[in-house]
Amino acid sequence: MSKLAIIIVLLFCPIYALADTHYASKIGSDTYPYSSWGTAARVIQNGINASSYGDTVRVGSGSYWENLSLIPGIVLIGAGMDSCTLNPFGVSEGQTMMRGADSSIIEGFHLLGRYPTYNCYGILSDNDNSMALKAIRNNKITDFWGGITLAGTVNTEISNNIFLDNYSGIYPIFGARGVITNNTFTNHSNAIAMWASAGPTIRKNVIINTTDKAIYGDFTDSMFFENNLVVVGKYYGIALDSYGGFKKAPIRNNTLIGDTTGIGGGYFPQVIGIEDFSNEIKNNIISKGYYGIATSSYHGHSSNPQVSYNDLWNNTTNYCTANGSSIDTSLGGNIYLDPMFVGVDDYHLQYASPCIDAGDPNIKDPDSTRSDIGFYGGTYGETYSYIDYPPKPPDSLSAVSESTIIILTWKPNTESDLSYYLVYKDTIVGFIPDTFNIVGNISKDSSIFKDYDFVLGKTYYYRVSVWDLTGHQSEYSDQLEVQATSVDQYTENGPPLPKIFELKQNSPNPFNPSTTIVYYLPDVGYQPAEVEIFIYNILGQKVRTLVKERKYPGKHQVTWDGKDEEGNDLASGIYFYRLTFSGTDLYPLVKPKKMVLIR
Repeated sequence: MSKLAIIIVLLFCPIYALADTHYASKIGSDTYPYSSWGTAARVIQNGINASSYGDTVRVGSGSYWENLSLIPGIVLIGAGMDSCTLNPFGVSEGQTMMRGADSSIIEGFHLLGRYPTYNCYGILSDNDNSMALKAIRNNKITDFWGGITLAGTVNTEISNNIFLDNYSGIYPIFGARGVITNNTFTNHSNAIAMWASAGPTIRKNVIINTTDKAIYGDFTDSMFFENNLVVVGKYYGIALDSYGGFKKAPIRNNTLIGDTTGIGGGYFPQVIGIEDFSNEIKNNIISKGYYGIATSSYHGHSSNPQVSYNDLWNNTTNYCTANGSSIDTSLGGNIYLDPMFVGVDDYHLQYASPCIDAGDPNIKDPDSTRSDIGFYGGTYGETYSYIDYPPKPPDSLSAVSESTIIILTWKPNTESDLSYYLVYKDTIVGFIPDTFNIVGNISKDSSIFKDYDFVLGKTYYYRVSVWDLTGHQSEYSDQLEVQATSVDQYTENGPPLPKIFELKQNSPNPFNPSTTIVYYLPDVGYQPAEVEIFIYNILGQKVRTLVKERKYPGKHQVTWDGKDEEGNDLASGIYFYRLTFSGTDLYPLVKPKKMVLIR
């Protein structure tokens, strides 16, 4: 190549084409400018200080005790999250271990904080102080009060990181944007907590076991939530509150699993809770919340999310509105069926899942078919084979023995492709079911078998299996032992089932602000049966539907917070509550009860 050509190439090449690589290692000779592993800096910051815009700083394996400040435009690469650990030096409250710089990149480290002993921070990307990182990727970030803080109008990419045991994983504030994608969060109070941010995109993250709000936003606008898997340990999946500004935040193709066991102190977990937001909530699986979607309106704004093509399954209450808010389901497409996940911790869909090809027809999966509902569907989903698993084995067997009949019941299976149940019976404990043991072929729509063929005083053993439409048989249920006597009840475990309907007096009574109502349901008719508890004022006007769902036999309880259907506090006074079963008023068998609310 001629000298003129070389000069022309140099003139038009960007400066990073001439970039250098600097090294830091525990075993280097610490010789400036640290241009090889042999001459590597013993201190990472020295390697950073020797670099300039466009350079790369590589850090060898080992454990380092430093607080780092990057310089603009460099790439800082550790030997890998499993072999290169960065610990904070001189730990103090509020300390930040790694401060970014404009256009720099951080990857390949395990950043190990000291939370909860010290409330320190991992990485800071701050546009207002020329510390706006370009990317943070492929790191493990553990034991910080805040793993990554995004401040100012930064647009940092945060991808492929593992966040573990932090209070908050990522904290976007003061106009921060950015793309948060393909990260895994485990054991946090809040995985992503936004305050006054300007619309980050949160996509394809896995969030497991949060104890407050998995994704939380205050004063935040124009966010996008797409293709996230959220399995909360307690309280909220997604919680958004504009605090005085009407905002938008589409929520699409997520699988959001709540936790109804987190109910306590009048606090009701919500899979999606929004206030003063106008959301498009579409193509999501929303399951196991006390409330599936809860909305409220404050500060003079109307909250009216458009909810379509979602699967709301196994929530205590699917929709809750308060303070003049509403939920618009007019576009349709919502279903209320078992999504049929592959396993307890595997949220892929099985063959015959009602969520397959059931999303918005205008949204396509990566294979160009109609979108599936949930985490693996939609534009950013994935293509995989739907496996045809057999149904789950029937469970919760129980029986009532009377002089002429044994009534066997079980919890109905919820798969969408069921065909029928088979009931097996023998007089030998631990029997293995076979065709000669079959005593009943029961429709998929029933979970009751009536046995008239028995001898009083003898002991019988029952098991049940279920078949699907493609010929798969479930495993057999656990064995239920039944002694044929005149009147008795049996269950797989636990105390006998109630024999009569019973509605207990609420406690405390009088009460403020809440009270608990206990009621008992016997094993009568189709199970689970439709149960309703209504609350009336002294004029006989219904003020609240407290329970409206299917329940199995046994003891149940529900808490009333003294509010009406709209979430408004009711006045002091006398109120009545009444129980109905399968649409039938149980009076005079079960009389309404009186309670007193005192403000």
